[in-house]
Amino acid sequence: MTFRLPCLSARKQEIAEKGAEELFYYSVAVEEHAAILRKDLDALPAVYADYHAKYQPGTDIRPPPEIWDAAVDSAKKVVAQPCNNPTDHLLAQCSAMFLVQAVGDELFKQGHDIYAVATYLKTQKENAFFKADPEELLRSYSYNPTTHPSFASAVYNARPAPPRPQPQLETAVQYPLALQVTKVFTWNDIIQHNPPILVTTAQITDWRCNPEPVQQHTFIAKYDSETKAFKVACFLTVGNDRIFYVQFVEDDEAIGFTTDYFFELLEGAELALPSHADDPDER
Repeated sequence: MTFRLPCLSARKQEIAEKGAEELFYYSVAVEEHAAILRKDLDALPAVYADYHAKYQPGTDIRPPPEIWDAAVDSAKKVVAQPCNNPTDHLLAQCSAMFLVQAVGDELFKQGHDIYAVATYLKTQKENAFFKADPEELLRSYSYNPTTHPSFASAVYNARPAPPRPQPQLETAVQYPLALQVTKVFTWNDIIQHNPPILVTTAQITDWRCNPEPVQQHTFIAKYDSETKAFKVACFLTVGNDRIFYVQFVEDDEAIGFTTDYFFELLEGAELALPSHADDPDER
């Protein structure tokens, strides 16, 4: 099965791109400080002992929720400041590792589609960065102006091997990511069945072959960790795929979903009724 990137609205795309920059920034920081520490492997046991004596339990331990934000702020300050000795580099490396986790967690909370796009963009940045000529890399890219001078030799001697080429993903470059809609609907415009009527596997199979009837329904499902109502404003056929433009409750735009991603959204979804309807249409 070919993996397809989710189609994001302009707002979500902006969040994903910013998140990718942060993930890339801190991932490279991890590699930078690790490369410096690998220059003297015999000294590492003493460096780790000094680190744990000074910073126990250490920033590589996941902090509890009540101090999470403070830990994130502290780690950012550590990564931004210059390093004067190997213990500083180990602290910066552990702080950057924690921030990669923290940024990823925050992106995932905002939506698995945002997280998927952000991690893909971050991987593309890493591929380009680590495949660059080391001399050109050092001359043209400096994400931290306080980088330790030994990073220059570390890049030449301990630079990670280029990652394996990633398969090209089929992305939505030939159609709009979102469309404006003329009418916004609210929760007052729909009625939930009691007991709930769920979308069946048979319906999904039928709609994959003949998607026109799906436009007659309103659905309720979990999306971005929230319960949302939505309906299909329209769909387009692009090559061998269809793009379903999904309008969520109280949104003034419809977001494009590829076929597989749209029908994953329908799995376990409820059927809802327009508030003005008298009888349910349960096709």
